Amino acid sequence: MSDGTGMNPPEPPPERDSRDDEAAERGRAMIAAAVAQTRAPLTLRERIAADAAGRDRPGRPARRRRFAWPAGALATALAAVAIAFVLASGGGGPTAVAVAQAAQAGPTHGAPPVDSSHQDLLARAVDGVPFPDWSGHFSWRASGERSDTIEGRTTRTVFYSGPSGAHAAYTIVSGNALGVPAGARARTVHGVELHVARGGAGQVVTWERNGHTCVMTAPASVPTSRLLELAAWDGGGTVPY
Repeated sequence: MSDGTGMNPPEPPPERDSRDDEAAERGRAMIAAAVAQTRAPLTLRERIAADAAGRDRPGRPARRRRFAWPAGALATALAAVAIAFVLASGGGGPTAVAVAQAAQAGPTHGAPPVDSSHQDLLARAVDGVPFPDWSGHFSWRASGERSDTIEGRTTRTVFYSGPSGAHAAYTIVSGNALGVPAGARARTVHGVELHVARGGAGQVVTWERNGHTCVMTAPASVPTSRLLELAAWDGGGTVPY
């Protein structure tokens, strides 16, 4: 409707879904509590504190990421995952917690392209270890990516979306392989040794490819058997292990 000046009044800004905010806040609180109880490294505690302060600063306008990601649900799931790793490691292996916390932040760039010269691979790699393209065999498609430096290690995370709306974050860590978290359950699929940790609404699978640690985080709603199948898939030899 016109406001009498011949111009239409501006549309009101879209309303935020309070459920997303509440879920994200629960996720941050759970991670902070787990880290505090297990003496997480100072750099991780500082990052969590800075993230919370930045979100809660009075007068700071709310911003949404350019690349959509189910922030509320993912925050809750990965918070539970982080707690599972902290408790499993006994405070001695905090890197897995930092990897899960970084993945919680969601993608910063769009989906990486498929490698045109290599079947079943994406055009992204860490130290020569490429990410798989699951779109043809599993109908799980890359939906975004991000890079981080955690405890001096460079990591790259590719986010995948499944055909039923499920999501998973696949991180490859640079440098030598990380230790296996104590208490993680070992599984072997197609000759690949994997380790599974579950905590409430989230789960993590860790394994090695060419001497590098891979970490996949996902909500508990994704069947663990599917995550293991995805992690161990070598594309008939095209995905290097």
